[in-house]
Amino acid sequence: MPRHPVRVSHRGGHTAVYNSLALRGANITRDTPDPQGGRYGRDAQGELTGFAAETAVDRVKRLPVPTAREAQAGVKLITELMAAAGLTSVHDADADKANFVAYQDALAANELSLRVYVMVQPALFETLKSVGLRTGFGDDRLRLGGLKLYVDGSLRNAPCA
Repeated sequence: MPRHPVRVSHRGGHTAVYNSLALRGANITRDTPDPQGGRYGRDAQGELTGFAAETAVDRVKRLPVPTAREAQAGVKLITELMAAAGLTSVHDADADKANFVAYQDALAANELSLRVYVMVQPALFETLKSVGLRTGFGDDRLRLGGLKLYVDGSLRNAPCA
């Protein structure tokens, strides 16, 4: 019996694989219908395989939610690993408020090991717009970029005719 919910995401964010504990925590069972615009992987007997695509990815709870300090530590670790691999600048194409705060906290603590260009989710965009921030706000280490909208899906998961 697994002791921890596990999620393994594809780098593009359109697909993920979950263990049974994660699926149970989200109340997703073999009888759960595929959400509009997404699907759950099933074997020949209709049992869940753990695979999820598109909107089904968002239906599985992402537990536990890290604290602000844990998120900052995550930024420190991942940017150190990226810098060690030779990267000097990255884009975060899906930043929410918690991500943006973690980047700022890491930067303030001198724990941001490379440059980050942040593309914001629509909800964060509305907040930033309301206080007058615009694309390009920031400095040479952390900068606001474009707005990430979700209208495309992924051809990789398109049904075959």
